[in-house]
Amino acid sequence: MNYKIFRNLNLLFGLLILSSICFGQHSKNQIKGVVTDSLTNEPVPYANVYFANTSIGTSTNETGEYSLAGFADGKYDLTISSVGFKLTQYPLEFSGTTYNFSVMLPPEVKTLSSILVKPDTANWQNNFNDFKKYFVGLTRNAFKVEIKNKRDIHLFFDDKTSTLYGHCKVPIEIENSSLGYRLRYQLVNFYVDYKNGTMQYAGVPLFESLVPRNKRETAKWEKERKKSYKGSFTHFLQTLYRDEIELSGFKIVEIHEVRNKKKPSESFLKERIAYWKKRQTVNGTFVVRKNDSLAYYSELFRQPEFVDSIGKEIKNARDIITFGKEVYVSKKGKFKVTFDEREEEVYAAGLRRATKGKQESLIYFLEDKTRIYTNGYFEPISNVFLSGYLGWSEKIAELLPLDYIYKK
Repeated sequence: MNYKIFRNLNLLFGLLILSSICFGQHSKNQIKGVVTDSLTNEPVPYANVYFANTSIGTSTNETGEYSLAGFADGKYDLTISSVGFKLTQYPLEFSGTTYNFSVMLPPEVKTLSSILVKPDTANWQNNFNDFKKYFVGLTRNAFKVEIKNKRDIHLFFDDKTSTLYGHCKVPIEIENSSLGYRLRYQLVNFYVDYKNGTMQYAGVPLFESLVPRNKRETAKWEKERKKSYKGSFTHFLQTLYRDEIELSGFKIVEIHEVRNKKKPSESFLKERIAYWKKRQTVNGTFVVRKNDSLAYYSELFRQPEFVDSIGKEIKNARDIITFGKEVYVSKKGKFKVTFDEREEEVYAAGLRRATKGKQESLIYFLEDKTRIYTNGYFEPISNVFLSGYLGWSEKIAELLPLDYIYKK
C-alpha cells in the first residue's frame, strides 16, 4: 500500500512505501500458490497477482495457480486483485526464500462514504487540477505525466469543511513519459483539507515499462530515473542501510527543539498588549502602527514557543542505526537532511525565494524503532514524516518501482 499524509500541504507522511530501490542480488526467491474464492472454494482464474509498487507480477491460470520467481531480496506487499473481489495484500519478506502461498479472496462489498456518491461539482476541472497537483506533484517530471482516464476520477468539494475528496472505482491509468513507466494505481482514498492544511492519499501502484522508440529514448529514461532516485527518501534509507553517508552526498544533522529565548512569557505579553491597546484606543477602536509598541509586542506574541537548534552531525550511520539480523533506525527525533544537488526552480518559486544549490529537508522518526530492509521497504509506515524538499518532491511523478536497480 502506498500512503501519503501531508501537514500544511507540505509535510509528508503517514507513509510512503514510495520508490524503493533494489541493490541486493537476484537470488532464488520464489512464491507460488493457488487463488480461490473464499465463499465457494472455487479457483479464481486470471486474477492479478503482483508485488505492489513494482513491475513484478503475473496472472493466475485457468485453475487459479500463479508463480513468481527470480526477484531481489527484500520485503514486498503481495497483492491480489480480481473483478468482484476485495483487493487483498500480504507483506512478505524474502531472502533466498520459497513460499507456497495460497490465497482465499473475499467478495467485494462496496461501502462508500455518502460524501463520495454525490454528483461532481460544476468546478470539476478546477478540482482535477488540484487533485493532480497534490497527487502527481509539481516537479519537472510532473508536466510529462498524463492521467489517461481522468474522467473516471470522482471529485467532490465539500464547502462546509473546505475539503476536496477523490475516489476512483477503477485503477487510475498514469503514463509517465519522462521516466518511461505506465502505472495502474488503485486509489483507496484521497482528500485535501484546505481549512486545516492536511492531505492524505493511499493506494496500490503496479508498474509497467513503456516500450522505447529507440536507444536514445532508453538512455533518456535511465538518466531521468537516476535523477529521481538521487536525493530521494529511498536513496537516504539505502545510504543508512549501507553505512555510506560520507560517500552519498547527504549531510545529516540532529535538530533539537529548545525554548525560544527571544519570546517573553505569555502572561507578560498579554499584559503588555492589553496595556498598549488601551493607550492606542481612539473613539472606541485601537490603531496598530507599523513600529509602535503594540505592533512590537503583538509580533513577539506570534513567535513560536520553541525553535530549532542544530545538534550533532551524523557522519556514521551507526549513530542512529542498529545493525544485526534486523536493521533499525533506532533513534527517535528530527533530522535536517541536505543533499548535494540543486533544487528545482519551481520549488523555490513556491517559497518566493531564490533557488538554492542544495536540497534541504526535515525527516522525522516518530518512534525509536523503524525497521528498514535491503530493498528500501520500511515499517511501521506511520513512523516517518517528511517536510521541506522531500515533502514537496516525493509524489507520483518521481515514483520508481521497488524493483528498479540503480547503477552508478
